[in-house]
Amino acid sequence: MRDLTTKITETVPIFFFVYNMKDKEVEFASPQFYQLAEGIESAESNPLKRCIHPDHLEDFESFFTDLTEQNNYEGSVELKANEKLEGIKWIELKTFPVKERQSNDVLQVVGHIVDISQKKEMYNALTEEKEHISNILNMVVHDLRAPLNRVSMIAEILQNSMTEEEYEKYKIYLSMLSKQRQQATTLIQSLLRLASLQGSATSLDLNVHDLRSLINDSINQQKDRIKKKKLKVNCDFPDQHVKVKIDAVLFRQVLENLLSNAIKYTPTGGNIDYRLSYKEDHVQLSLQDNGIGIPEKYHKSLFQSFRGIRRKGLEGEESTGLGLFICKEIVKMHTGNISVESREGEGTTFIISLPFPESSAAYY
Repeated sequence: MRDLTTKITETVPIFFFVYNMKDKEVEFASPQFYQLAEGIESAESNPLKRCIHPDHLEDFESFFTDLTEQNNYEGSVELKANEKLEGIKWIELKTFPVKERQSNDVLQVVGHIVDISQKKEMYNALTEEKEHISNILNMVVHDLRAPLNRVSMIAEILQNSMTEEEYEKYKIYLSMLSKQRQQATTLIQSLLRLASLQGSATSLDLNVHDLRSLINDSINQQKDRIKKKKLKVNCDFPDQHVKVKIDAVLFRQVLENLLSNAIKYTPTGGNIDYRLSYKEDHVQLSLQDNGIGIPEKYHKSLFQSFRGIRRKGLEGEESTGLGLFICKEIVKMHTGNISVESREGEGTTFIISLPFPESSAAYY
């Protein structure tokens, strides 16, 4: 057994180890780790454990303890390297089961070790940059709110102090002032929402919801706009619950933004069609309209912040250009995907894919 493992570890191009599930210890590590561990003073005899930072040894032990039949003895963990380990700051362990031929029992797991120091540095740099941008957005929003509120207050005072003749003369300017203030407020709200999404993936309030119910709620929220434009909304849904694991508060914003856009860019008497379907490993939601469509040259930048299309709706509705970017961020936080299919003059279809909360068989 020792000879076979030695042959394997000498030919595998990455760091390699074998963990004994019965004895609860690392049996073998690739020769490279013996070289890396040389000179590191530690109470640990195994070279692999000597290369782990003392503060992460407990995580190291927990990782192997958590390997069970329920997760097929497969897992991964990121660990800080010993400070005396030259050239490597962070490593990632990944394990796979070794099943006995006759009994199919798992007595050992094999794994490889990847140097993720560079990936960690890049991630930390990006996290700091996101935090910096978020702080800037919050400061800008805070500084803009006060003067906008004053503008609104001054406009109201002026209107209340005007005679009927003065109001008739200046009402168009008061209306423009009010409209501009509302547009700026909408932009501020979008900026706040954007800032709040930074780093929110770890604090999602995830629960299983019926996607059909959330879509119907979204339609009811905008039924007055739908009725005003005499739009026909069609829903092609399965008879059963279509369950997804989402943060309902956040995901409602995705549904409302997409429906709002469909209403905004679909002519009076047009159609909006929802379709829910099961795919191999996910639920797919499509929202299709027969509106004005999106020119192909804008497709690539459609979901990008501050580069999205800022087209007015068919009834002059304004757009901040941030709505679809926020939709993409929320869907991405749910490990889903959003895409668009559109041709100018022929309508637009947005497609969202979300993973099943558990085995799909439980939801048919």
